Amino acid sequence: RKDELVVTGRLVLDGDLDGDGLADVTLDGQGLTRVLKIDGVDAELNGLTLWRGVEINRNGGTILVEDRSLSIQNSRRRAGHAIERGDIAAINCDVVLVNTGLTGGNARDGGGLMLLNSHAVLTNVSITGAIATQAGGLLARDGSRVEMTNITIAQNTS
Repeated sequence: RKDELVVTGRLVLDGDLDGDGLADVTLDGQGLTRVLKIDGVDAELNGLTLWRGVEINRNGGTILVEDRSLSIQNSRRRAGHAIERGDIAAINCDVVLVNTGLTGGNARDGGGLMLLNSHAVLTNVSITGAIATQAGGLLARDGSRVEMTNITIAQNTS
C-alpha cells in the first residue's frame, strides 16, 4: 500500500495551467491509496482531476478533510472508493465546490460526498454515478448544512 499525501500546512494547488477553467493536472491514487488527507488546515484546489483514490480503513476514499476548510474549483473527482463514508469526506469543516464534477465514487454511506457536522456551498456541481448503501450521491449528517445552486445529483445508487 502506498501512502496518501498528508497535508499539515495551508495548501493551494492550481492545476489550471493555461487559465481556461479546465483541469490540466491529475492526482492519481492508482487504486492503492487516498489522494489527499487534509487535517486542521485550509486547502484550495483548482483545475485538478482527482482519480482512483482508495481508503480501505475508514472515511474519504479520494479526499478526507477534517477541522478546517476545503475549496475545490474547476475540478473533477472520478472513481474513488472508501470502505465507510464518502469518497470525499468532510468532518467538522467548511466545504466550497464550484464548477466541479464528482463521478463514480462509492462508500458505505454517502458515495459521492459525505458531510459530518460541516457546512457546504455547492455551485455548478454534478454528483453522478455514486454507489452507497445509504445516500449514493450526497449524505449530510450530524448538523451539516448544504447550500446548493445549479446542482445535478443523478444516476446514483443506494
